[in-house]
Amino acid sequence: MVEAATRLFIRDGYVSTTVGAIASEAGVAVQSLYVGFGSKLGVLSAAFDIAIVGDTRPIPLLDRDWWKELAAAPTGPHALQIFVNEVCGILARTQGLYAVIRAAAASEVGELLVENKRQRYDGVRAVATQLRSKPGFAPEIGIDVAADLLYALATEDSWGLLVGDRGWSSETWNRWCVTLLSSTLFPGGQDHL
Repeated sequence: MVEAATRLFIRDGYVSTTVGAIASEAGVAVQSLYVGFGSKLGVLSAAFDIAIVGDTRPIPLLDRDWWKELAAAPTGPHALQIFVNEVCGILARTQGLYAVIRAAAASEVGELLVENKRQRYDGVRAVATQLRSKPGFAPEIGIDVAADLLYALATEDSWGLLVGDRGWSSETWNRWCVTLLSSTLFPGGQDHL
């Protein structure tokens, strides 16, 4: 059901996609969608959550293997590479649905966007806290500014502008993001990736 809904949301937009169309595309009864998700917004929310983590396993993003690898990384630039690799995957998976959510932000979907931004900031703040513990972290930056930099640079917006609009490859965006963040948060430590 979620895959069918994702296809329709991306193709037709949130407002134009009906619960009936989702049910038809998925080959299920409309009632099945309401039982499983509660509403069309519930389907969109589930689709976005699955796109973020990349699968349907009920494991929060910060309990996944990449987080453990980041925490165990010996250097800040190495930890940043792990973070940006994960973000690259998330952005590639969520780009279409994020555009749907932004386009429908004036409707009930706006709450989903606000919640996503809150969760994303909480996540990058946890990453910033880990980065601060790595050797070479610029002490004058602090956790708040580090979190703000991660929040501003590793986003759907920068991904969309550079990969979507300007034609950068995912690898080029990844390198750019890691280089920029490493040079700011770990000046002098870029050669330790």
